[in-house]
Amino acid sequence: MNKKVLLLVLVLLIVVTMSSFAIGIGAAGTFGWSGTSMSGGFLTLKVDDWPLLGLDFSGYTNYIRLGVTADWWMANENLSGMLNWYWGVGGYGRVILSSATSFGVGVRVPIGLNMFIIDPLELFLEAAPSVGVGIGSSFGLDWGVQGALGFRFWF
Repeated sequence: MNKKVLLLVLVLLIVVTMSSFAIGIGAAGTFGWSGTSMSGGFLTLKVDDWPLLGLDFSGYTNYIRLGVTADWWMANENLSGMLNWYWGVGGYGRVILSSATSFGVGVRVPIGLNMFIIDPLELFLEAAPSVGVGIGSSFGLDWGVQGALGFRFWF
């Protein structure tokens, strides 16, 4: 195959692939209930039905918490009018940097509501029961409910 044809095929594949999905980027305030959950900020990235990736950060005078989540939405259905509901399965990881550093990993089940108030803007509220294991100063069972209230702009 000649180089020009190969280049044309690659460019067409990229254009077709790029136009077949949308990307949502946003932020949220986080809240939670467990021995290691704390409130903070959250950046989100979602590509259509692909896993939702989130980066969580909170900091106080004596510690910094960094976290990551990845969720796969199993359902995203209309509830009423503009309001939709969703649920899925996913995982999380976190590290708390303080005088006694700790790590944690586990699974979560996100359940939430979302709506598009205008075409590119999505608002969402989510609660995710979670269970995992803590390592370090929080060694043992790490369970609770993780939550977020935020927005995403879709491109």
